[in-house]
Amino acid sequence: MNDPMTDPLLDSRGVSAETGGKSIMTIWRWQRDPRVNFPKPDVIINGRNYWYRSTIGRWKVEMAAKSSTTSAPRGRADLQPAA
Repeated sequence: MNDPMTDPLLDSRGVSAETGGKSIMTIWRWQRDPRVNFPKPDVIINGRNYWYRSTIGRWKVEMAAKSSTTSAPRGRADLQPAA
Protein backbone atom coordinates (compact mmCIF):
# COMPACT_ATOMS: atom_id res chain seq x y z
CA MET A 1 0.00 0.00 0.00
CA ASN A 2 1.21 3.48 -0.81
CA ASP A 3 1.96 5.85 2.06
CA PRO A 4 0.17 9.16 1.42
CA MET A 5 2.90 11.03 3.31
CA THR A 6 5.65 9.85 0.97
CA ASP A 7 3.60 9.07 -2.16
CA PRO A 8 0.79 11.61 -2.48
CA LEU A 9 -2.25 11.20 -4.66
CA LEU A 10 -2.40 13.46 -7.68
CA ASP A 11 -5.55 14.67 -9.36
CA SER A 12 -5.59 15.59 -13.05
CA ARG A 13 -3.99 18.96 -12.32
CA GLY A 14 -1.21 17.27 -10.39
CA VAL A 15 -0.66 14.82 -13.24
CA SER A 16 -0.59 17.80 -15.59
CA ALA A 17 2.21 19.34 -13.53
CA GLU A 18 4.10 16.02 -13.39
CA THR A 19 3.93 15.66 -17.19
CA GLY A 20 5.35 19.06 -18.00
CA GLY A 21 2.11 21.01 -18.13
CA LYS A 22 0.12 18.78 -20.49
CA SER A 23 -3.51 19.84 -20.54
CA ILE A 24 -6.18 17.97 -18.60
CA MET A 25 -7.81 17.20 -21.96
CA THR A 26 -4.57 15.56 -23.14
CA ILE A 27 -4.50 13.42 -20.00
CA TRP A 28 -8.13 12.44 -20.64
CA ARG A 29 -7.22 11.43 -24.21
CA TRP A 30 -4.18 9.48 -23.02
CA GLN A 31 -6.43 7.47 -20.71
CA ARG A 32 -8.46 6.35 -23.72
CA ASP A 33 -5.61 5.73 -26.18
CA PRO A 34 -4.16 2.22 -25.82
CA ARG A 35 -0.99 3.27 -27.69
CA VAL A 36 -0.05 5.62 -24.85
CA ASN A 37 -0.47 2.93 -22.16
CA PHE A 38 -1.38 5.59 -19.60
CA PRO A 39 -2.05 4.03 -16.18
CA LYS A 40 -5.55 3.60 -14.88
CA PRO A 41 -6.35 5.72 -11.82
CA ASP A 42 -5.21 4.21 -8.53
CA VAL A 43 -8.19 5.67 -6.71
CA ILE A 44 -11.55 7.07 -7.84
CA ILE A 45 -13.31 9.29 -5.33
CA ASN A 46 -16.72 10.78 -6.19
CA GLY A 47 -16.05 10.15 -9.88
CA ARG A 48 -12.67 11.91 -9.81
CA ASN A 49 -9.48 10.16 -10.82
CA TYR A 50 -6.37 10.10 -8.64
CA TRP A 51 -2.96 8.54 -9.27
CA TYR A 52 -0.11 7.99 -6.87
CA ARG A 53 2.89 10.08 -7.84
CA SER A 54 4.94 6.87 -8.09
CA THR A 55 2.47 5.44 -10.64
CA ILE A 56 2.96 8.45 -12.90
CA GLY A 57 6.72 8.31 -12.31
CA ARG A 58 6.88 4.66 -13.43
CA TRP A 59 4.83 5.48 -16.54
CA LYS A 60 7.17 8.35 -17.40
CA VAL A 61 10.19 6.05 -17.08
CA GLU A 62 8.51 3.45 -19.30
CA MET A 63 7.70 6.07 -21.93
CA ALA A 64 11.24 7.46 -21.87
CA ALA A 65 12.69 3.97 -22.30
CA LYS A 66 10.27 3.22 -25.11
CA SER A 67 11.03 6.46 -26.96
CA SER A 68 14.78 5.99 -26.66
CA THR A 69 14.62 2.54 -28.22
CA THR A 70 12.19 3.41 -31.00
CA SER A 71 13.27 6.91 -31.99
CA ALA A 72 14.10 7.53 -35.62
CA PRO A 73 17.13 9.52 -36.73
CA ARG A 74 16.52 13.24 -36.45
CA GLY A 75 17.94 14.30 -39.79
CA ARG A 76 18.32 12.91 -43.26
CA ALA A 77 21.87 12.16 -44.37
CA ASP A 78 21.23 13.57 -47.84
CA LEU A 79 20.31 16.95 -46.35
CA GLN A 80 23.53 17.28 -44.35
CA PRO A 81 26.16 19.69 -45.69
CA ALA A 82 29.00 18.07 -47.58
CA ALA A 83 32.27 17.85 -45.70
